[in-house]
Amino acid sequence: GDTRMRAPVEVQRNMRLSARNSGLFFLQATKEALAMMQRLAHRMATQDVWDQTAYNEEQFYVSYGDYRNPGVTQRVMNYLCFLNSKTLFRFVREDPELYAGLRPVSAHVNYHPEKPQRMVDILAQYHHGQRNAIDKWHWGVGLKIASECSRRSNMPTERAQLLSHSHPAQRMLEARKLDWGGIKHVEFL
Repeated sequence: GDTRMRAPVEVQRNMRLSARNSGLFFLQATKEALAMMQRLAHRMATQDVWDQTAYNEEQFYVSYGDYRNPGVTQRVMNYLCFLNSKTLFRFVREDPELYAGLRPVSAHVNYHPEKPQRMVDILAQYHHGQRNAIDKWHWGVGLKIASECSRRSNMPTERAQLLSHSHPAQRMLEARKLDWGGIKHVEFL
């Protein structure tokens, strides 16, 4: 990594973990925004760095030594008006009242592997007025199908066979109640 971008250990007082998606953002015409864009342009031209990584680093790295953070101020846009595909397919679509009344300003298709196909259907629904054009898509990956969550009829037999060969599974079943990952009294049925 680029060590000049990291504060020495003795200077580190806290750690912030945060990330913004660089697929959709708005910049005011300020000196700080210009400085950040110039740095990003330089880094994209001279470094082997992912644009989203550089975008986040330039916003979040703190000033230290000779390095100065560009000083941009961040605000988060309304996530229902400027939504990403996870919000649209997983949350908006599952809320009938919200789904019926919402018309997003933009939809950034960044969460799903079928980007071009989903974009076509989002455009069909919200621009061309084809009601429920996006309903065929699963919230995760692929299309919805009638039996997407159907249970296999031989599931109990398969489960018993798998569990009988697993020493950890046998111990959990025998114990019934365990502490797991700091959670007290997890019960296995």
